[in-house]
Amino acid sequence: MAMPDLPEEMLINIFSRLPVKSIGKCRCLATRWRTLLSTPKFIKSHLNQNSRRENLILISTDGFVRSVVDGTVSRKLELPDDCARVAGPCDGLVLLVSPENVKYVVNPITLMQVKINDSLALKKVDHSDYGFGYDRKSNDYKIVALSTRLLNRFSFVDVYSMKMGVWKRIHNLPYEHISMCGAFVNNAIHWLVCGPLFLDENIVLAFDLADEVFVKMPAPRPSGFDDVEQFVLTKLVVIEGCLCLVYQTIRQMELWIMKEYGVPNSWTKYSIDADVEFGLIKPLCFVGDEEVVLLTEEKSLSVYNLKWKTWTDMVVDGVPTVLGGGTFVESLVSPAECCN
Repeated sequence: MAMPDLPEEMLINIFSRLPVKSIGKCRCLATRWRTLLSTPKFIKSHLNQNSRRENLILISTDGFVRSVVDGTVSRKLELPDDCARVAGPCDGLVLLVSPENVKYVVNPITLMQVKINDSLALKKVDHSDYGFGYDRKSNDYKIVALSTRLLNRFSFVDVYSMKMGVWKRIHNLPYEHISMCGAFVNNAIHWLVCGPLFLDENIVLAFDLADEVFVKMPAPRPSGFDDVEQFVLTKLVVIEGCLCLVYQTIRQMELWIMKEYGVPNSWTKYSIDADVEFGLIKPLCFVGDEEVVLLTEEKSLSVYNLKWKTWTDMVVDGVPTVLGGGTFVESLVSPAECCN
């Protein structure tokens, strides 16, 4: 039996294991393949097959957004507005935000992109942080903005539905949020928040995208240090599909990873010797079981070996100084088809 005549399920099983670039070439070889490889069923199957294979997305000082696959630059994207923040990722899509809060949802592999309509309400706030995720219940990709008015230190919550193409304000939030970008895990976007008093205990606040409500989750305390007050709860990120909480001083850093979502006892600690010269550090991903890739305040990438406690500079050919970064998985999900 020739390959074009194979049953549909068998073809999906074969093609879903290929990288996006190879699938693009296969679409040109046969009309049947082009139709099959563009169906929602295949796109979902391909996404599920590649959901654990993380790649880097880097925003560089030359204004380009680059995807790094298997250690080399795969695609380069230029946006009309300089973007400095990466939110998400979700299903191979990322939300890029400029200093002026211009927002794009981008597929770093296919280079497909859509610009998100602005909200008049968000123009009246002093600062906004964003999260991006997928609501399985309504089959809708959503952007969540936590915004603050400095005059009264009050926070607001706005949600954008890509399916409907509209913003809506749903909450006034009685917390001061700290993490810059929300972390999407388990159908919820998570932020680090604190109460009205600076000394209040920090918590993880999960925004359920389906019910559009907040749920509190206790945050683990830093351990093994003499002076807890020297710690700053700096980051909440996603590593290998899990929530990762970052504590950092000028000398040390703790990564707390929630191995099993919603189970407090599953928080697992990794210790990193972080010298002051690195500034604030954002962990991006693991390489194997012993190495962590991190983005430093010095606009460079470094790899830390957890076993040997050593640092190694990471250089990606063709990528100059890095302004921001994150991770994503290869997918065929189109941002445009998520809209309306």
